[in-house]
Amino acid sequence: PWCYKAWTVVARSCNTNSPSARNDCGMDGITEQQCKDKGCCYDSNTPGSKWCFDPTLTAEKSICNPNSRINCAASGVLEQQCYATNCCYDDKTPNIPFCYQPQRNQVTVTCNVPASAKQNCGTNNITKDQCNLKG
Repeated sequence: PWCYKAWTVVARSCNTNSPSARNDCGMDGITEQQCKDKGCCYDSNTPGSKWCFDPTLTAEKSICNPNSRINCAASGVLEQQCYATNCCYDDKTPNIPFCYQPQRNQVTVTCNVPASAKQNCGTNNITKDQCNLKG
């Protein structure tokens, strides 16, 4: 898949400290407003570098670890109610919380993701801009 979603983005920043590591997000002659309208970062202070570039993203992935349970709901909660609160559900072990908080792992990510980690969320012929607009 070319357009995929593996993590939930929780923060984005425009790091201007490493101009040589920037991934191009625009085209020659792009204006600051056009760049920002695409959700990209803009910095024209370093000659010879990309002025319009991809932001640094902090992403989060929730993992349900049945061995580490912190209660997430009142006893008797239904499975659908538990999932509606973004919690994990497992009623196979008695006398421990069925609905529990997931562990949240945060990482700094780029779009350089292995193919095996990609989940398709686009269509054939989707453009980079259309994919980015879908999140």
